[in-house]
Amino acid sequence: MASTPPTAAADAVPLDVLFGDLDLFGLWALDCRRQPTPANPHFRIGTPDPGIVEEVHDHGPQFGANRYRIVSAQRSGEDLLDVVAVFQPGTAAEERQTLVFQIGRGTRRTLFNQPEGAAVRVKDGVVVATGRNTPMMRKCA
Repeated sequence: MASTPPTAAADAVPLDVLFGDLDLFGLWALDCRRQPTPANPHFRIGTPDPGIVEEVHDHGPQFGANRYRIVSAQRSGEDLLDVVAVFQPGTAAEERQTLVFQIGRGTRRTLFNQPEGAAVRVKDGVVVATGRNTPMMRKCA
């Protein structure tokens, strides 16, 4: 379930346009009414600079933010989005990841996650290490 690049650069939709068309910009959480915690992460998808799409995860004030810089994205089905992202860009923890999200009706769920050169972390919506389903995130604003 890996992401495949567009056939030609001219065919690629700019990331900010694609994310806007899919209504992905804004705040997301498991429970929008509760504050961010490790059990109720919040994340915001935005454009810190023109043409750049970034996702910032907030797990509460005691924890540092996780940042994901989106490198590429394309639809691979009616409700599927293949994404390549860089986790913690520009830091020693930087890691390129391939992801597949199920999206639609104000929800998003991770179906696949594999860091470059490492084992799959999420397969078919299940966290490999724990056997638990990935959570369904809801758009707050």
